[in-house]
Amino acid sequence: NVLAPVAVAVMTWLIAQHGTEAVAAYGVGSRVEGLLLIAPLALGAALTPFIGQNWGAHHEDRVGRGIVVARNFAVAWGAGTWVVLALGGNGIAEVFTDDPRVAELVHTYLWIVPLSYGASGLVSVASAAFNAVDKAVRSTVLSALRSLGLAVPLASVGSLAVGLPGVFVGIASATVLTAGIAYLWLRGLTQPVRTGAEEVHLEGASPAVDLALQELIGRMRDIPDVDAHLTRQRAMGFF
Repeated sequence: NVLAPVAVAVMTWLIAQHGTEAVAAYGVGSRVEGLLLIAPLALGAALTPFIGQNWGAHHEDRVGRGIVVARNFAVAWGAGTWVVLALGGNGIAEVFTDDPRVAELVHTYLWIVPLSYGASGLVSVASAAFNAVDKAVRSTVLSALRSLGLAVPLASVGSLAVGLPGVFVGIASATVLTAGIAYLWLRGLTQPVRTGAEEVHLEGASPAVDLALQELIGRMRDIPDVDAHLTRQRAMGFF
């Protein structure tokens, strides 16, 4: 939650180098963006408890299907949104300003940045999923990369190269690259590899501890309806 306002402050400072009209256009574009991305964000909020419940119950197949459906919807929503904005961006800009220069820059923003809305939705789905399965660090890394780690340097390079449109390209590129990382990380949830209880080994355990663990698992498996799963790298859960 801290990252978002910091990122907006840094990006506003960068865009301000191109004049007050640029700042006004960025303000309009970001507010339109917030409205249009409500659906993927709401989907992410609903996805967290769904994934958490099924992950806790070891229904990895349902988790994988849920993520795939949500991911596909988010990407499709982003693509559809870009088409709408590409066709009607001028009309939207004119609703917010009578200044032709500002309207032109708003249309530029709504032509470039929405290209990454599908990727933004994917990142939202991934963040929700990682929070649900106790991998919040990954969620934080994705947010940091999209808003600061990649966005600021890429927008800075774009600004120096082609001016304000380059800033917008940098913002969109950062989101797309972050989505690529999120997609790779999500494969562990969408294509889970179930490990048999007899194959579970705790990372860093001594041979004696590992042998005792295997004996414990073997005895637990003799109890009806009990299953063993590795819950973290150094933790075993019996269900």
